[in-house]
Amino acid sequence: MSNGSSTKSCYIISVAGGVGVGLSLLSSLSATYTMYRSGTLSAPSSVTTNNGNLGSSNTSIMTVTSSTSAVSGGTAIISMPVIGGPLTLDFNGAIIVPPSQTLSLNMSASLSVLGVLSVQTSVFWWEA
Repeated sequence: MSNGSSTKSCYIISVAGGVGVGLSLLSSLSATYTMYRSGTLSAPSSVTTNNGNLGSSNTSIMTVTSSTSAVSGGTAIISMPVIGGPLTLDFNGAIIVPPSQTLSLNMSASLSVLGVLSVQTSVFWWEA
């Protein structure tokens, strides 16, 4: 997430997502969620942002990209293990992305044996 504004900040409300695991055998899941100040993505692709205020036509100041590669560089500000299933982290605006700064999120997971694995992450914020 990149704040392209020179005057507005982005206040992170919450992060939601999770790790989906469909195992064909008993397996060991290893998953981690990490949030970085700055950080870089390899081969990023654009993600469409949605204004949660359905009555507003304002365009978001944030530019969001996604990649299947891990975040490189940056400073980790939160790192935690994740179990299979949903994840919700409430920040209520306590994490602030100031003008011209970026916030990177990395959700990674692996299985010790064959299985179907998926990870999802969504971020909710307000701008002021």
